[in-house]
Amino acid sequence: MRIRAILSWASAAPCGDPNYVPTWGNREETLIFISPTGAASGKIAILGGVATSQIQNATGMTVPGAVFALNNLQLDAYGRSCAFGGRVSVQGLPVAGHTYKVEVTPAGGGAPTAVVTKLFLTRGDGTTHWHNADPGTGRFAYLPFTENVNNLLAQWDTSGSDLWDVRLSVYDAASNLVSTDTHRIQLDNVAPDVSLAITSGTGSCGKFRVGDTISGIFVARDLNFGSYTLYVEPNVNDPGEAIPSPSSGIVQTALAGDTWSLDTTGMRPCGYVLRLVAYDRVVMNSQSIGHHIPTSVGFCLE
Repeated sequence: MRIRAILSWASAAPCGDPNYVPTWGNREETLIFISPTGAASGKIAILGGVATSQIQNATGMTVPGAVFALNNLQLDAYGRSCAFGGRVSVQGLPVAGHTYKVEVTPAGGGAPTAVVTKLFLTRGDGTTHWHNADPGTGRFAYLPFTENVNNLLAQWDTSGSDLWDVRLSVYDAASNLVSTDTHRIQLDNVAPDVSLAITSGTGSCGKFRVGDTISGIFVARDLNFGSYTLYVEPNVNDPGEAIPSPSSGIVQTALAGDTWSLDTTGMRPCGYVLRLVAYDRVVMNSQSIGHHIPTSVGFCLE
């Protein structure tokens, strides 16, 4: 923040007028840095790489159009809500002289579990160090901003696809509980379901002649479906050739699968692979989007 000193000879400058110009004297200005050790403390500010204000507390899903807190990139290109998976980081400002505990509890009920994963933290000068929870209480000591510039409080290695509550409890120097902050989060640690087959002619791994239309069935499904792509490898043909129909989509297929086709007119005789890759809408490890899983089927053009 900016501060200003007014230097006035003989008569004092008025305290309530920072724009006062003395008859005899001068003004000096500078910038000072104030570590964030109080404002908005005792709260979870960022959960799973997303600001808590962008996570719906009823569903645990991100709000439409949510972005990553650290790079401002949109989670989903189409603005859809996302779930969370992998390692979920918990971030928030420190409370000087206090300790804290992060616990997770199934939203449907159950005993809370303390998150005590050892933290690898970054100091203000770029050096790093480890920070451990007290083995008896499961509580971490709040560190000053200069010792933890990312304000990282906990890292939860998740599993399953349930709805959970994440609670931050803050304790004073006498171990008295002084505040709590709870946020709900929807997990999804299951990759998309995919399958791919050739059903025309000689079928999967069969031989076809250049000019044949090859067709089949593919499945790309997920509870939080993102997108799929279909493409042919190797990429040895001219532009506009060897493109399956459909080649991509953002809506999951029917349970039994959808049809695809490939017009081989103009393609080079070769051994080919038709590859399917499906993605879901899950914030993975607090910094990227989507489980993705591939499958493929081969065929030969003569």
